[in-house]
Amino acid sequence: MGYGEGYMTGKLVGALCGAFVGVLLILFMNKDRRFKCRYDERQELIRGRSFKYAFYALIACLVTDIMFGELLDQVMARDAVGMLYLCIGVIVLSVHGILNDGYFSLNENPKRVVTVFLTLFLMNFAGTLFYIFNGLLVKNGKLTDRVINLMCAVTLLIIVLVMLVKTAGKKQQEEG
Repeated sequence: MGYGEGYMTGKLVGALCGAFVGVLLILFMNKDRRFKCRYDERQELIRGRSFKYAFYALIACLVTDIMFGELLDQVMARDAVGMLYLCIGVIVLSVHGILNDGYFSLNENPKRVVTVFLTLFLMNFAGTLFYIFNGLLVKNGKLTDRVINLMCAVTLLIIVLVMLVKTAGKKQQEEG
């Protein structure tokens, strides 16, 4: 599928706007309103393992793509396949970090992170509903790149649910 210059320019502008908003969100989520997140030595080790496992997950995705890429391309747009792999890596990274207490930095407010992630989930889910109701999610029996919103929504929801389960487990452990 060929894209025009305007489409690609729109993607670039969208990415730049997303990066700018991302910086603002990081500043909002940190208690001290600084961009840099601080971690102790234990957290750094956990984060290193999380990145390693996420890297292995991406390798598995790429091997899967090498073996079954043509089948995946029949089901969804190539952009969506790539984003699926990124979402899998982000889920592995986040879940491992959360479950091992290496996800939140020392200067991060976990409640704000959950609030931001839930807001982003709702925005992506709303976009997905828009695409579904306007018939833009599927074209010729194949998922279009518009399914990326759904992938992001599911990724964020999984991360938030793991955060909430971990928090509930900590509270139960403290009480018991």
